Amino acid sequence: MKRFYLSLMLFICTFSCFANISTWDIGYYVDEFGDKTDEAFLHSETINIKYGNSKWETQDCRILIDDKYVSFYVGDTYYNDWIIRTKTPEGEIHSYKFIFDGSSRRLYSYYQSEVVGILNDILKNSRVIAVPDNKYSTDKYDFGIVSIDLETLISIRPDF
Repeated sequence: MKRFYLSLMLFICTFSCFANISTWDIGYYVDEFGDKTDEAFLHSETINIKYGNSKWETQDCRILIDDKYVSFYVGDTYYNDWIIRTKTPEGEIHSYKFIFDGSSRRLYSYYQSEVVGILNDILKNSRVIAVPDNKYSTDKYDFGIVSIDLETLISIRPDF
């Protein structure tokens, strides 16, 4: 009986530590008066992710894609530099350098090569994790399998 409960707890912890992302909605930025602009963006569903190496707090996280950036909205962190790692279904692993903006709780990159790489991997239904660029940390955000179809992506980035 003890083995059953241990197995059940392991199963629950394994699947509660990340959630897959496949649902996307279109939103619009607002101006300084709170009025909706014509600048659209895609945002993923909000997911709960277990985060941290000792506290294991649950954070609400999501991904935003607009015509310039891919942003990962996360909880409070203690690091400025992050690595977004992807693993494609073929087993290829890619790493992209992102920075944390504490005021907006987002990880982002100014480099278009990083943005295009992430988008190509998301189109392939890749597993996505974010880890601090700090060799002493074991923190991570695990977004699970992140997928988007080309038609949805082209609605925001027609040049892709």
